[in-house]
Amino acid sequence: MKQYHQIIQQFMEQFIKSIHNQKHFKNLNLSLPVLKNRQNLKYVVYQEKILFSNHNNFNQNIKIMPDFYRAQKFSSNGNLLYHCHEYFELIYVYQGSCQCFLDGVEHTFYQNQLCMMNTNTLHTMYVYPNSSILNILISTKLFDEVFVQLMSENDSFLGFFLDSIYNRKNKSKFYIFDILTDTDCEFYLRKLIVECVQNPVKKQQVKKANFICLLYELAEQYQDFLTQTSPDKNLEFSSLIEYISQHYKTVTLQDMSDHFHYTTTSMSKYIKKQTGRTFSDILRSIRLKNSYYLLSYTNLSIEEIADKLGYHERSYFEKIFKQYCGITPAEYRKKHTTLKKFNTI
Repeated sequence: MKQYHQIIQQFMEQFIKSIHNQKHFKNLNLSLPVLKNRQNLKYVVYQEKILFSNHNNFNQNIKIMPDFYRAQKFSSNGNLLYHCHEYFELIYVYQGSCQCFLDGVEHTFYQNQLCMMNTNTLHTMYVYPNSSILNILISTKLFDEVFVQLMSENDSFLGFFLDSIYNRKNKSKFYIFDILTDTDCEFYLRKLIVECVQNPVKKQQVKKANFICLLYELAEQYQDFLTQTSPDKNLEFSSLIEYISQHYKTVTLQDMSDHFHYTTTSMSKYIKKQTGRTFSDILRSIRLKNSYYLLSYTNLSIEEIADKLGYHERSYFEKIFKQYCGITPAEYRKKHTTLKKFNTI
């Protein structure tokens, strides 16, 4: 425990010195982002290549950057200036607290709280005096690899959790977690932080492993949260996800409502209240989750995959896939195929 805090404190001190010497930012061209507007929120997009460059032939897929006391960022007209990234971010309050505006809504994060956000979340932050924030930055390349790898696991809720934060079609998505002491979640988070601090370039696979373990723990915490906040204590949301995952090819809202003895109206309201999403959206996500695995690890044709997922026409499957993933199934397969020898399902 003591060693962990010593490592963080030394890292903070070195970072402050590097700022004063202007060495840390000499290669960061922060003038590149262009001011944009979304729902009356002014923002800039920070490009992934600025932070995750191929430096000295080493690919950095996870980086950590601290934040200290500073004022909020304002645009020229005096409004808050937001930003988002082409990479994923975890904001961890190591000490003190901070005020964070996420898509225009104010949140206050306290010590040992973690906020995980996707690439579409507009945010800006005010760090209070005597506070220290650690920003863990995850490249899209690494998140893609982890996403495909974990989607092959037989864990329906983990797939639902990852898809909700990963899906590029979502306007914005973020989760806020309490990192309790002496838990596996704290253990893997600290391991990840220490590796990033002590080995900023090397041990990428070790960092990836710790990040995967952390995702498992966060998914379990989110599942517990949904269970505790369920308006119906006799129905666990994870049971709904499991049911859809088992019957995604043919399941309808009516089928699921009948199975759990709900009316379709009540079931729709329950799902919406728990997740902010619709049944159709979740069904589509689960179908796409399975398509990622089938495209990456099998030699099934795209027509066969479409049929397995419950899409009667290849063209419609391709349309949905491109709409949510930004590329076609064929392009995804070419990019993510990881096995030289396919397994046939």
